[in-house]
Parts: sequence; C-alpha cells; structure tokens
Amino acid sequence: MPDSTNTLPMGQGGRPECTPKIKVIFRGFVISRIKHNVRAMVGALDAAHLPPIPDALCHQPIIQIYKTNSQGVTTLHEGFVPHLDQDFTLDVRDNPRIEVFQKDDGHFNRLDEVENDKKDFRWVVDFNEIHDRPATQPVVIQEEKLKPKFIFNSGVFHASKLSDGEVKKRLLGSTERPPRFGRFAMEITARIVLVNGNQATLRNGSSELTIRDDDPYRYEIVFDCTCRSAAELDSDFHSVYEVVKHDADGHDIPNQVSLDPAVYGPLLEDELDRANAERAATAATCLTSVFRKTPEVYCFGGNCTNC
Repeated sequence: MPDSTNTLPMGQGGRPECTPKIKVIFRGFVISRIKHNVRAMVGALDAAHLPPIPDALCHQPIIQIYKTNSQGVTTLHEGFVPHLDQDFTLDVRDNPRIEVFQKDDGHFNRLDEVENDKKDFRWVVDFNEIHDRPATQPVVIQEEKLKPKFIFNSGVFHASKLSDGEVKKRLLGSTERPPRFGRFAMEITARIVLVNGNQATLRNGSSELTIRDDDPYRYEIVFDCTCRSAAELDSDFHSVYEVVKHDADGHDIPNQVSLDPAVYGPLLEDELDRANAERAATAATCLTSVFRKTPEVYCFGGNCTNC
C-alpha cells in the first residue's frame, strides 16, 4: 500500500466536490518540466545515456499501481506491466488541461512556513530560480537523457511531501557562507479528475489501462525514484547537471550549486568542510556527531517551469 499522501485543500479548479479518480505520485530524484497549460513531463535519469555514475542506477524507478474501492480498501493493481525502457503517457480524452496549484499569485517565500500552503507547487526546486536565470534564458533539459519519462496532457500538480529539514544553497567553488535556502518538495502529485463520461488512458509499451469516470476504483500510480544506495550520506543533486544544461548546445551551467543540509546545533557553518571530512571518516560508526547537520541527506532533482 502506498504511503499516505495528504489531500489537496481544494479540488481541481478550486471545486471541493471534484475528487480525483487518478493520482500519480513522484518520489525522489526526478527531473520535470511542469507549467500551466503545457504538456507536462517527469523523468528519471537514464543510465544508458549518462556517464558511468552509480546515481542513475540508484534512482531507477519502481512503478506500482494501487486501486481503492468505495469501502476504502486498497489493493495492488496487477494487470499493468511496466516497461522501464519505454515512456509512459497518461492522456485524458476530453478537455485536457495542465494546472499547477499555488496558494496565490504573490511572491513565494519558502522561508515563510506560516503563510505558505504546504501543497503549493513552488516548494519544488526550480532550476531557473536557483541559478538566477532570466526569463529569456532558461536552462535546457536534455530530455533524451531521461528514461522512462511520464508525460501528461492533464492534471493538477502540487507538492505532497516536504523535506523534514532545510538546505543551504552553496555555489560550487565558492568560499562564501552559503545562504539559507529552506525546505523543498520531495514528492510531487498529479491529480486527475474524471467527470461527465470522461476517461483517461495510461500507455507504456504494450501495456495499457483505461480508467473511466464510472470505474468503481480510484487509482494511485507511484513512480518511486527514491535513492536505494547504501551510500546514504551523500546527496546526488549534482547529477542534475548531466541533464540540465546552460543552452541547447549542451554547455554546462557556469554557476552550478549544491543544496546541502543546513547546519544545526553547535556546528558552525564555516566548519562544514571539516564536518564533511569527519563524516566520511566515521561513517561506518554512524556517530551522532556525524549528523550535526541533519540525520537525512537528501537526494532529489527539480523542475524547469520556464523551459
């Protein structure tokens, strides 16, 4: 059974009566291109098109489909066989529309957790935001390096799980004290509402599943790219730069960053390098001092809103 994912405070388009027939939940290291009214894409790192880095294999997705009946009983749907070497498409037949849920149109300050809605899509790390890119020069996602991809023509996208701790944005190669970045989304959910005889079809290679609005079940499709490596002390965020580029010619982004866990307790920020060395030297013992930053090192990707 999938982990519990909180419901959105509003239904699609702000109508509370619209219960989603389908939820698609993305966890872990995914790279996405999601924005209003544009066909959405979420993908996993493709080890076949990347240098021999262990991160790509670590984050290969596990895909499962669950169905819940009217009594709330959830079971695994076994009639759909995923093919990880081929992309997924989920197409809604009538009136498809991509929407991104956000609380309002005002400036989003991720450090203000009192006023922010925890389902606001802007909790997702945005590649243009963290690299200070102007709207006229967004980063480029080399989608051919993502496999499988999950492509939508309809759905409401929102954050569904936030990191427990915060991270700081460190410019690679810089000796300056990194600024506080805050928390971020570790899980994205797409909600698909089907009404008035509408239907959606999930396709992946030879596998196909059609879901109609009068289907007795509700469905959750889980695309889980959570890191399964034993080296859980290291973040794989650097791997986004294998896919996210400066321009269409594939040049590297000049101001690459790392998003490191924020420092807590008596450990000072200027001691970060020493702490990393200490952590590496004592990782086998899992000493408490190793985790003065946070007991969780995050592996995650992000979204390109303006691509």
